[in-house]
Amino acid sequence: MSRLFDFPASRFAGFVEPSADIDHINRVANSPGMREALRVPDGMDDLSPLLDRGLFLVSEYGFIFFDPGELSCFTFHTAFLPEGRGRHAYKATRAAAEHMFLATDAIELHTFTPFDNPAARPPKTFGFQRWFDGPTGEFYRLHLMDWASKAPGLEAWGEWFHHALEASKKDQGATVQPHDEDASNNRFAGLACGMVAHGKPYKAMGAYNMWARVAGYECARVTSHGPLEFDTGDAVIRFRDNQAEFVLCR
Repeated sequence: MSRLFDFPASRFAGFVEPSADIDHINRVANSPGMREALRVPDGMDDLSPLLDRGLFLVSEYGFIFFDPGELSCFTFHTAFLPEGRGRHAYKATRAAAEHMFLATDAIELHTFTPFDNPAARPPKTFGFQRWFDGPTGEFYRLHLMDWASKAPGLEAWGEWFHHALEASKKDQGATVQPHDEDASNNRFAGLACGMVAHGKPYKAMGAYNMWARVAGYECARVTSHGPLEFDTGDAVIRFRDNQAEFVLCR
C-alpha cells in the first residue's frame, strides 16, 4: 500500500483568520488616527455593512480588509493598533497575502499609499510593483506569480513534495527518474500544493502549469474529484485530509 505524507504546516498558520467579529473590527477602526488611514467615510462608525461585501482577516491587534473587484483582484486596507505595528503587522500581512493567494480566487492585490505617509508603502520583499500615482498617493499591485516568486515557505513545501515523490518512486520501483534539484520547480510545486491544501485544485493547476510551460516542465492535470487526484506525467497523486498519497509512480 502507498505511504501517506502529511502536508507541512505554514509558518503563518493561525496568525490571521477570517472573522466577522465586528466588535473587534470596529474597536480597531475607530481607534485614534485609524479612520483617516483606512479612508473610512465620515459618519460610518460601524463597519458591519462591509462584512457582506469583502473579507476581514483578523489578528489580535488589528485586521486587513480585502475588497473584491474585477478579474479576481482585491483592494486591501490594513488597520493595526499601535502595539501591533511593526513586526506583528508585517507577519500578519504576510499571512494575509498567503491566505488570499492560496485559499481564495485572488490573482492580484491592490493597495494605496498617501504621498504624505511613505512609511506605509508595502514592503519590497513581498513583490509589490508601483502601479500609478493618483492625486493624493501611490497605487501598488501584487500579482500572484510575483508573490509566488518571493513568498517564504513555498520552496520548503515543494521540497517536501519532491522528497515524498522520490521516496514513493523508490518504493514502487518506478522507471522515470526524478529531475535534478530545481529551486524554481520546488517553489511553484509548493505553490500548487498550498492551493490544493486550501481547496483550490484548479487554481493550483493553472498557476503551476503557467510556470511549467515556460520552464519546460510537463503540465499537470486533475484526473479525479472523489478523491482528488492529479497526474503530473510521472506520477498520480491523491490528496485527501491534508495528506498526499502517490498512488502510481511510473
